[in-house]
Amino acid sequence: MDQPRVPFAFTGLSARRCGRENALWSAYGLERAGDMLGAVSGPLLATLLLWCGIQFRSVILWTLVPGVAAAACLFFLTRERSTSSAASPEPDGRKVRSRFPKMFWLFLVGVLLFGLGDFSRTFLIWLAARTLGETASAPGTLSIAALLYALHNLVSAAAAYPVGWLGDRRSKLPVLVAGYGLGVLTNGVLALYWTSLPSLTIAIVLSGVYIAIEETLEKAVAAEWLPRDLRSLGFGILACTNAVGDMASSLYVGLLLQQGASEYAFGIAVVAGTAGVVWMAGMVFSLRLPRG
Repeated sequence: MDQPRVPFAFTGLSARRCGRENALWSAYGLERAGDMLGAVSGPLLATLLLWCGIQFRSVILWTLVPGVAAAACLFFLTRERSTSSAASPEPDGRKVRSRFPKMFWLFLVGVLLFGLGDFSRTFLIWLAARTLGETASAPGTLSIAALLYALHNLVSAAAAYPVGWLGDRRSKLPVLVAGYGLGVLTNGVLALYWTSLPSLTIAIVLSGVYIAIEETLEKAVAAEWLPRDLRSLGFGILACTNAVGDMASSLYVGLLLQQGASEYAFGIAVVAGTAGVVWMAGMVFSLRLPRG
């Protein structure tokens, strides 16, 4: 029930169909909202099935149905847009790399630093179950935890389109930095108060908002620096950078939580996220300096 990462091919398609360049980033927000609405309905349906007495293993197996259906829709109902340009020889890798602007590579450093503190949000389910304690029944505990995760995804879905709208009208990088800062605050709340259900609920809401900002505006910021013919490759590099950071952070958070060291797990995430915020804030400052 983790948040799905939509391939760039679909994201770019939904953005291109908006028809106007100044609506591009609203399209990214709209795509994220639709994606997150699916991530809301999944936990809610899982909660209903658990309340009906269906075993957890069976609930997991039923997730194959929408997954296979989604793959079938992409395979049978979509068509790739054809291009009229003739096939060109494969470009030299060094020449391609040299065409990526320096600011894009610097941006990736900030993304990686923040990603090292941006662990999988499915840990929120585990934290909610632990916070509810051993006195609750297993199905009831899982159901309430799933409802809290549905709340997280609902908040993210509600925030996605306004974030895209804001990205059309403001400088995108400072808004993204603010979202990163919200992520650091979220991890700080988890580090200090994760055993309190009200505090955990606040952290879940904050997480939903910052995830919407991050996943909507990271692509938008990168696109402003990427040449049009290198955007697909650039978004692929961005996704790879995110994946490396998210995997590393999820590994150390999971291992430390397993050892009962939750303060260290989320504390390290705070430090890594703060490094990403500072790096990105430095980029914002450098972009505002007058060019000599």
